[in-house]
Amino acid sequence: MCYPKSIMQPISRPLREVFPSVLFLTLIVFSLFFPRLLISPLLVEIRQDLGMTAGQATRLFLSISIGFITSILASGYLTQRLQHFHVITIAVLTMGCGLLFAALSQGPRTIHLAMLILGSAAGLYPPSGLSSLAAMVRPEDRGKALSIHELGPAISFVAAPTIVALAANFMSWRLILGAVALVCFILAPSFLVFSRFGRFHGEPPSLGNLKQVLSNPQFWVLGLLFVLAASAAVGVYNVLPTFLIQERGMSTTLAGSLIGASRIPGIFMLFGVGVAVDKLGFSRLIAVTAAATGIMTILIGTLHGLPLRGAVLLQPMIVGAFFPAVLAALSELGPPETRNVAISLIIPAGNLAGAGLFPAVAGLFADRGYFFLSFVITGVLLLSACTLAPFLGTRPTKPDPL
Repeated sequence: MCYPKSIMQPISRPLREVFPSVLFLTLIVFSLFFPRLLISPLLVEIRQDLGMTAGQATRLFLSISIGFITSILASGYLTQRLQHFHVITIAVLTMGCGLLFAALSQGPRTIHLAMLILGSAAGLYPPSGLSSLAAMVRPEDRGKALSIHELGPAISFVAAPTIVALAANFMSWRLILGAVALVCFILAPSFLVFSRFGRFHGEPPSLGNLKQVLSNPQFWVLGLLFVLAASAAVGVYNVLPTFLIQERGMSTTLAGSLIGASRIPGIFMLFGVGVAVDKLGFSRLIAVTAAATGIMTILIGTLHGLPLRGAVLLQPMIVGAFFPAVLAALSELGPPETRNVAISLIIPAGNLAGAGLFPAVAGLFADRGYFFLSFVITGVLLLSACTLAPFLGTRPTKPDPL
């Protein structure tokens, strides 16, 4: 299929001109984020059906993380040979295969392999998706575009437990995963045919571009901020139900309802955040949201009763505003052809910290009777890290070179 040269190049355009494409990419990231969040509410049924122990079941998340980190680190070699929109298509198609394999699994080994495939599919997306988004939207509109893009993950946090709760009465976990796989199989060829962006190559990690990325002080600041943000978002989300039930005496129903409700305001918050990024600049917004997230995370670990419920409701909304600002800064880190390298390094670190290290460390604190300290320490680190935001500089005033 041939396209005019004008759409074969990463030309930055006003958001209003590429708005349908941004929405399409938001649908894509939803299709790659939502399936991973389905596993948690389905875990009890999966465990019972496959005869797994609790340890085997919870290690499914580790399999997802291993697949995610491996593929995101290798994605640069793939984008050297294939254009970004090809890689995005492969990611959605692979997600469908992973979900179908999971739905047909007959034991722990096969379901773990399915989770590796599922994680690998999700890991292919961030370097290509974010590079494509940054290339097609002009710098002064990227904050708004990234906020729209972040609706995909934000809605996933609400949709996954809701859909499972609604479908559980008449669909098994296998049918639920199979139905989502079918959607992925429809979406992948649709994206391949109708997408008009991401039609350029990335670069794999090499001594040259690694030196260029690693020698940039902003890369290290963004890396630290992203790791802490992932810990405060995904990490806290993973352990908060246990903390509220075990340490604060909440019922399972109340804890689940409170955490689910806490994710809804963040969806609407994203619209205002995009405007704030473009008006104030990502440096100021990162400093404010890092400080506010740190305070709320500390309060979760120290409060009780109604004040605790207020902190639980507010913290996800604030940390949700943090990510578009960090991603806006990340999308302008270096020239377009090496951004995927920076993304391929930073996002795995955040995934490892949020999905792996934070829950593990929090578990160690919990075993020793100091569960609350995992929240307090994370909050203090965020408060300290907000002082690094000025080192990110300001938004470039000129468009990216073509």
